[in-house]
Amino acid sequence: MKTVDNAKIAELLKEAAASPRRRTHFNLHESTDDPTNRLLVVCQPDTVIAPHRHMAKWELFTILEGKIAAYTYDDDGNVLEKVILGEDTKIVEIPAAVWHNFVALTPACAMEVKYGPYAPLTAEEKAPFTGVLP
Repeated sequence: MKTVDNAKIAELLKEAAASPRRRTHFNLHESTDDPTNRLLVVCQPDTVIAPHRHMAKWELFTILEGKIAAYTYDDDGNVLEKVILGEDTKIVEIPAAVWHNFVALTPACAMEVKYGPYAPLTAEEKAPFTGVLP
């Protein structure tokens, strides 16, 4: 059985704070080839996960600690929706092919679930706009 406790989240928040990218990941799946990716995304307030999309994969985020703003965009980079994870909203699912990004508002930890295997973003999946910044 795999578990994640408060001590592990605290350890990962320290790791994220020390990272040049100000975030870190903790994989729960055994391999990047796993058919379902399950990981913790742990980030500090000055980090941004750049706008992107997954053409054939939805993404599910569940907030475990802190607050993260989730945004969706149209093809021109206009914000369509904004949700704050960690207030009333605890889970957000981003449909396949939808531009989105995440901005940490506080030190935060979220669980991400999406189809595997892991594949780096393609040029088509990287947004041609910057999106919302902290």
